[in-house]
Amino acid sequence: MGALRVTGEVFQSEEPIWGLTAEGEARYPWRYSADPLVTLNPSKGIPGSELAQEVAVLKRLKQWGTYLQRSLNRVPDEDGERLLTMLSAPREAAPLDLPMQRRRRAGTEAPEPTLLDAQAIPLELARHDVEPEEPAAEPRTHTEIQAKLRDTGLFEGYDVWVADRGAVWNDRLLGDGCLRDLPVVASEQTRRVMRNIDVIWFDGEGFPINCFEVEHTTDITKGLLRLYQTRKLRIKMFIIAHDTSRGKFEAEVNKDPFYHVKHEYIFRTYSELNDFFEAVKRFALKKGEFLHENQ
Repeated sequence: MGALRVTGEVFQSEEPIWGLTAEGEARYPWRYSADPLVTLNPSKGIPGSELAQEVAVLKRLKQWGTYLQRSLNRVPDEDGERLLTMLSAPREAAPLDLPMQRRRRAGTEAPEPTLLDAQAIPLELARHDVEPEEPAAEPRTHTEIQAKLRDTGLFEGYDVWVADRGAVWNDRLLGDGCLRDLPVVASEQTRRVMRNIDVIWFDGEGFPINCFEVEHTTDITKGLLRLYQTRKLRIKMFIIAHDTSRGKFEAEVNKDPFYHVKHEYIFRTYSELNDFFEAVKRFALKKGEFLHENQ
C-alpha cells in the first residue's frame, strides 16, 4: 500500500503514537524518521499473491506473507525498484478480503520487543536443494574469552556482570564472583538490553565503565546493536573477535545507525585480550606477593 524513505538514524521515543502496553510503556519505541514515497488507499494496494509472482526475493520463500509482515527484512535493490514501479502504476480499486481476527485471551499480550528482538529472522527458502542449517553449538572459545574478560575485570578491582552466568569454564561458573543483577543505572528497558551484553565492568560506585561483546561465530551486527542501545551511558564499547573479523567490523560500523557513533566502538582481537589478561594476571600475583605479610 505504500513505501517510505528512511531519513534518519534509529531513535527511541516514548511518545504513545500507537498507544501503550499493559505495563504503561509506549508501543514500538524504536523508530526511524521517514518520508512517504508512495501512499495508496488500501483498496488500490497490490494483492500479495500478485506481488509474490513479480518480486524475486518473495518467489524463493515458502511463506512470503510472513516475510512481508515482519519488520526490517532486507529487499534487494532490484526488487525494491520493481516494488516502487508496481506501486506507482495506476490500479483499479478492488474489494478487500479481510481475515477473521483471532480473539486474544486476556492477559496474554506479548511483551514489546527490544530493538534486537525486532530484527527480522530470515525465512526458510522454498528451494529443495538448500539444506537447512543446524543451530551451531556454543563454542568453547566464546566462553573462554568471557572468562578472561571476567577475571581481568576482577583483577583490576571492578565489579563484573557476565550474561552467561551458568556457563562453565575450567570447572567454574562464569557467574562466580560476579554481580547477580545490574545496578540501577538506566531505565528497565535499557537494563534488559544490558543483561544480554557478554561482560560489563562497573566501578566501585556502580557505574558501568567498559562493556564487551564477544563475537566468535555470532553476527557482529547484533553485538553492535546491543552496545548501541547503551551509548547514552557513555560506556566504552568493545567488540572482541578474531583478527579475521576486523574487516567485517569496519564494514558494519560504517553503516547506520552505528556510523554516527563509530568512534565510540573499539575492536580488539583475541590475541590482544590474551596479552592484556596475562599482563594483568602477572601484576595481580606480584602485587599480592609484595603486599603479603610475612608469616
